[in-house]
Amino acid sequence: MKPVFSANHRWAMARGEESLILELRRRRHAEAGTFDHVPPPPAATFRFTKSR
Repeated sequence: MKPVFSANHRWAMARGEESLILELRRRRHAEAGTFDHVPPPPAATFRFTKSR
């Protein structure tokens, strides 16, 4: 099972890196007062889960 968990970890970390880069771009543009188009972060992976 170790290869499955390792692959999942790499996938999750890559998605987190994408979101972090977008957030940093958004903050940089907000501080500079420019409102260039920065795409929204990726949607939730599992849309069928219920939030409590």
